[in-house]
Amino acid sequence: MLAKVRPVGGRVYQSQTAPVDIPWKANYLHVYTNSGTAALSLAVAAAIQAKASSVVGVPEVILPAYACPDLVAALIAQGASPVLVDLEEGSFFLNLEKLQEAVTSNTVAIIAVNFLGMYERLSKLREIADAQGVMLIEDSAQAPIPLSAKVAYADFAILSYGRGKPVNLMGGGALLFRPAHAGLISSITKTLVRSQLVVSWLWKLKALIVNTLIMRYPYGLLERIPFLNIGATTYHPLQYIEVREGMDQLVSVGLKHFYAIRKAQVSAYARGLAELQNAGWRLLMDGEVDDASQKGLLRFPILAPSRAMRDHLELELNRLGYGANAFYRVPLSQIEGVKARVKNGDGGFPAAGEFADKLLTLPCHEGIANSEINEVIDVVKTVAKLGS
Repeated sequence: MLAKVRPVGGRVYQSQTAPVDIPWKANYLHVYTNSGTAALSLAVAAAIQAKASSVVGVPEVILPAYACPDLVAALIAQGASPVLVDLEEGSFFLNLEKLQEAVTSNTVAIIAVNFLGMYERLSKLREIADAQGVMLIEDSAQAPIPLSAKVAYADFAILSYGRGKPVNLMGGGALLFRPAHAGLISSITKTLVRSQLVVSWLWKLKALIVNTLIMRYPYGLLERIPFLNIGATTYHPLQYIEVREGMDQLVSVGLKHFYAIRKAQVSAYARGLAELQNAGWRLLMDGEVDDASQKGLLRFPILAPSRAMRDHLELELNRLGYGANAFYRVPLSQIEGVKARVKNGDGGFPAAGEFADKLLTLPCHEGIANSEINEVIDVVKTVAKLGS
């Protein structure tokens, strides 16, 4: 089938007249950057400077063993050593016991990664960060609004506006920081190149092209071109960091559209797949999210009983033209180019490995109709019963 519902990614939205509504302004100041990776790298730089007096060796930053390799790139760009921590079994949450064991005198920050729109346990991680005297960074690249926008748990929060992210601006990111860190961020960013995002005819043309390419037939065709590696997860070094301005209105418009339909889609999946758990499957969102998260997920996640069952369902859905996707597929240390760059790349991460083996994500965006979500649900239930 040539036509294909993309696995993830919203359209690029624009407006010259929409009101600006920045939901984190009560707790944080912010600066926009050229990417979410760049924003995270600035947060790491700030953490290193803030903790410089207590670090005697290479500064270390803790992150989950199942995550995007861009996190590693952000750390390496600042000369920090990534330290991986395994997950809780059957969850994207950091294992709290192993997290505390991983903290050393050189640790400057813990990165809490929100996953597909679901929030990490920031209140617990804040307690650990305070007890250990380190910074807490909320990486919200996969959630449109950080949990810290409501309660200021994190010292810094990160947002991303690339393709495949909750708000698609074809690139860009944001660093949110507490007012107490304003001087620190100012000193770090004062020498950076600055640019203004202008919604020009060229920007609009680029948006039109992107919005066209993510439609079913163009996307299905692009996915078949081998050298494009659509959806591949690879390590890429961070090339540069730039401060951008003029993005408030575009971000506000993007947030409005993200939440317009996704809550209904999440509810439809949750209702339709509830009985899966009787066959050994699991809806990852059960017990993992709060009301804020359920307003919209980037993708709808399920955990299969085994990798074989997950792979079978993934193939069947894609055969029918639905972009189901296993996401990273392996723990972070097994992604090419990562192992040698992390402190404990040779370590074992069994929970992260099992999570990678069983996770499957289902499309959840404006490009899939309600009737098609029902068809996806029927396929999942059929495969699950065959394997039960």
